[in-house]
Amino acid sequence: MGISASLAASIAASKANRNGVYLVPAGYELEIQKVMFDKKTKGDTFIVEFVVLKSWMTNDKYKPNAEKSQASYVVTMNQLSSPGNVKAFLMAALGVPEEQVTAQAIEEATNEKTQPLRFFRIKDVAFEKPQRNDPSKMFTYHNWEHIEPSEEEFAQVMARRKAADDKVAADAAAGKPTA
Repeated sequence: MGISASLAASIAASKANRNGVYLVPAGYELEIQKVMFDKKTKGDTFIVEFVVLKSWMTNDKYKPNAEKSQASYVVTMNQLSSPGNVKAFLMAALGVPEEQVTAQAIEEATNEKTQPLRFFRIKDVAFEKPQRNDPSKMFTYHNWEHIEPSEEEFAQVMARRKAADDKVAADAAAGKPTA
């Protein structure tokens, strides 16, 4: 007996799960690939996708995500601490003090079309500690740190962004699907 037509139609109409690999407690230098908000089953979710450039152990319990692997930072916005966690990331990514992370700055930083943080680097030391509301459960916290690019690094990022944007535009003009 095969799959029912209604189940097949339900699967076909659904949105595919693309669960990422999370950053385990360790130290990292990361390259930002994408910053976005998305609607997930638990509501609005802030998602940052990275490539791990460097990683190092900070404890004996966890092996860090491998260098050159992809990883994600995901914040479900249904927790009291969620807005502050997003703000802490954006402060580090943008290299600005807390008062400069305004609603406008957040909208610009999370613009899926322009992706202004794409290809910039950020440092993270992820660590575990008990959840506040249930100390029997552990939660991974992040200490984000801005990495200021040199003029040469900034120019390289801008050139990579332009090349990536040009490729997307050329693919779209040729009728090729874009990611």
